[in-house]
Amino acid sequence: MSCALQRVLRTIFAEIEDFMVIHAGVVERNGRAVILAGPPGAGKTTLVLELLKKGCGFFSDDFCPIHKVTKRVYPFPRSVWVADDSPNKGKKTGRKGKSCIRPDQLPSRVFSKSCRPKCLVCLDPGRNTNSFCELEIGVKSGGAKGFGIDLLGIKNLQLFHHKDGGPSAIVPPQGRQTFGNGQLSDWHIRYPAGQGLTPKIMELLARHEQHIWNVYRGDRIHPDFERDPVLTPIATHEAAFRLLRDLKQEPGFFQNRDTRRYAPGELFMELNSLLEDVSCYQLSAGRLDGMTGLIEELIIDD
Repeated sequence: MSCALQRVLRTIFAEIEDFMVIHAGVVERNGRAVILAGPPGAGKTTLVLELLKKGCGFFSDDFCPIHKVTKRVYPFPRSVWVADDSPNKGKKTGRKGKSCIRPDQLPSRVFSKSCRPKCLVCLDPGRNTNSFCELEIGVKSGGAKGFGIDLLGIKNLQLFHHKDGGPSAIVPPQGRQTFGNGQLSDWHIRYPAGQGLTPKIMELLARHEQHIWNVYRGDRIHPDFERDPVLTPIATHEAAFRLLRDLKQEPGFFQNRDTRRYAPGELFMELNSLLEDVSCYQLSAGRLDGMTGLIEELIIDD
């Protein structure tokens, strides 16, 4: 189900021309949208849930569609995924380490109308000390053997295979003949960050997508939530640059349709234009009550 949803969303976003879809959580206060952007693990969902408890309306915890002409933010109220350390975590949801909260179970109302953005808060988790990228991949029947062999063709890649609920075990290059064929298999891959391997992994996933039922990113940023958070105003162009790194649409969407070539700077300028009337801030990670309090000060009743 998770992979099916990913494919549906990817297809929809690839065809969208009237909206820019930002990777961000969104809440509403007094008819204005508050956008909380940041990389995975920065605390977007946690902050959204805390602000809902303070009376904000729910737009989304992960998707922020902004109309290019009206510059209004539209709701994307899907289920919220939160960290779960229980023994059965992820067994029914397809997301390991996560449990699901439906929109009707949230502590505040689900907002159904578009509105103008009041502010954009870019969450800064601090320095990322992760030196490896990790993916959890579910492979369907008939595809495990070919997928595993192709993975082993990528250098500097650690591959773990766990089947039928058993413990994971690293698979050496000479172990390719042990790959099963005809059963569901779970794979955990781990590779060094910053060595250009991610495009190769993405190309391989696309090549085997008919056999893949789930892909979940396993590595996460680990901010220091014990320190005091700091809120700092930032320029619009700086906020736009940060958003560029984690948009929800496929890169091909931003090609020039006439020349079929990327237009350098065009996407940045469009984001900058969308945010020109929006107050932008950086919020460094820290104590949850402190982060929530700083955001509340921004959105206090006018």
